[in-house]
Amino acid sequence: MKKNILILISILVALISVLILNELVKAGAVYVFYTHDISFILKGISLNTVFTLPESHNLISDTIIYLLPIFSVIIFIEFSALFLSKVYNNNIRTGLIIYQMINIGYLVIVILLNALSVIINNFLSTDWSVYIFISGYSYTKSLLITFLLILIIFTYINFATNRIKKYVTFIKS
Repeated sequence: MKKNILILISILVALISVLILNELVKAGAVYVFYTHDISFILKGISLNTVFTLPESHNLISDTIIYLLPIFSVIIFIEFSALFLSKVYNNNIRTGLIIYQMINIGYLVIVILLNALSVIINNFLSTDWSVYIFISGYSYTKSLLITFLLILIIFTYINFATNRIKKYVTFIKS
């Protein structure tokens, strides 16, 4: 029973961090770099940050703002991996592993949606397609940058899942 409650709590915490905290981190970056006029809307079950870029926006600040939700997920995964290495209770470890797996799944979905949105020219309105549009990159350059981002993120996902495998034990029947 205790293990089931911990699993449910880890799923809820992971969903809150994925659906809400990432956008709050992005809103904080927008607040620091550009404007104090930030609003939030609920799109489905996720929170979205709504803001207007000023005329004199900086490409480096734009890159930080639009990539920060992806990097915040990576930071959440790394903090949970740090806790995973320090905790010896199997129930808590199970919860942390589930938390990491939900965050890794979110990374995979977000990267694939962003890649599709760039490849099919604004197939969906994602942060990455908005960033490509405001940066003024050519189609070829945007594909190259997207490919490099996918390569980096999937390399990290491979690293993170291999690290999780150390803590998963298989019971042979």
